[in-house]
Amino acid sequence: MIRSTGTDKDRFSNHQADRILSQIMTDSKAEQSTATGSRRNRWKALFPTVLMVTSILVVLIFLLPGTVVPAPISGVAAAPQKDASSLTVNFQINSLVPLKDVSAQLNDNPVAVKQESYQGYSVKVEENGYLLLEVETVTGMKSSQDMIIDSLDSDAPVVLKHEMKDGTIILYLDDGEGSGVDYAAIRSYDPDTSEEFLPASFSESEGYVAFAYPETSVYIEIPDLAGNQVTFVLQPVTKQKE
Repeated sequence: MIRSTGTDKDRFSNHQADRILSQIMTDSKAEQSTATGSRRNRWKALFPTVLMVTSILVVLIFLLPGTVVPAPISGVAAAPQKDASSLTVNFQINSLVPLKDVSAQLNDNPVAVKQESYQGYSVKVEENGYLLLEVETVTGMKSSQDMIIDSLDSDAPVVLKHEMKDGTIILYLDDGEGSGVDYAAIRSYDPDTSEEFLPASFSESEGYVAFAYPETSVYIEIPDLAGNQVTFVLQPVTKQKE
């Protein structure tokens, strides 16, 4: 007959205890893994909602009245026309907030502003003076930038001197640092009949224009390439009585 000893019983009990402990550890790890995966899945599901709410809050903060979000004006550059009669001022507005108004004033008079691109604007200036650019956002924040325009030709040509020669009057002209005399547009006309008289000759290189001396009073108009003009009256020569 085979009898169990106390030592065999102890070994059997220890083996069962090890199996139970191992099963408990396995179940615990499985529960931890399941919990971690569940939290990760919940975060993935919530992330788009959190992102959307955050974006809405940021936009609302920007749109609150009085929010300090300036719309700076940058890249201001003036491009004059070839005839110096006008120039175009280009500028950029770098704003994170929608704009309410973009305006310009030249010598305190409104000037049209043209939008050239998403953030690009332009203003056409036709006279010298003080130009003010102003921007206002929907939150009420305002930005401005000013500049002095002094490169436009606003002076008419002048007659430096004149002389009589062979029945003609020769006028020597100068336009200083302006756009230049428009010799092809110089004309003379009778104010009573509107009859026009072409110059007898002119020379751009020598800076003169010549007209046949009139028998009656005539007007002579001398413009420059920028559209400035000087007009004067030429009286006929009065013959002295013998």
